[in-house]
Amino acid sequence: MRKIETIKFDDLAEIYPIISKHEQSEYFGRALVYNSEGKFIPNLTYLPLGDTANLYVLKPEGEGTVTIGGYDIPYYEISSSTTIPFSQATDMEKNNIILEMARSLGITNISTVSGEINSRHPASCNKNGNIEVNVRANMFIDDDVNYFDILLTLIHEKHHADTLLDFGTNQSEYEAYLTIYNSEYYSSCSTKMKNSIDKGLSNNSPN
Repeated sequence: MRKIETIKFDDLAEIYPIISKHEQSEYFGRALVYNSEGKFIPNLTYLPLGDTANLYVLKPEGEGTVTIGGYDIPYYEISSSTTIPFSQATDMEKNNIILEMARSLGITNISTVSGEINSRHPASCNKNGNIEVNVRANMFIDDDVNYFDILLTLIHEKHHADTLLDFGTNQSEYEAYLTIYNSEYYSSCSTKMKNSIDKGLSNNSPN
């Protein structure tokens, strides 16, 4: 009989490669899921999807634990009955998820507000490099919220925060749009976002 040896999860992490959220969206149905506290949940199932990488929030009833070898292991049931579209999440749930996405990009100088509903401006950066996100902007309340649209918006504002010397100039805006246009995430964002980026590049082009 073959002997089965135990192995620690930390050791497994060194053996098997870590799959990024971007790769997971390509391999596992393109839906990205977070819980209400902002924790990213690996999605190994297929949710009803459109043509974009939709963002979902896992309800509390979709989380639990299973006991394996005396250890309680987190268990997630991801289905249409245990998730809601990001657009239907509460302001606090959106806050938690957006701040976690920002942290994954190395952004710390960020806050969210429950500002004007249907605003066309989801985020902004001030001259001190502080980023503010309005969780009630169109981007976050429209149907089929695209994960990569939010990610690129955060990267755009991060560029402003990191390059304050030319803050407020057309050159700064052009370079911020150019940064997200050249991002590895550009190909996965929505058509609406691509059109917005193209318009931003055209309107702020130095030529």
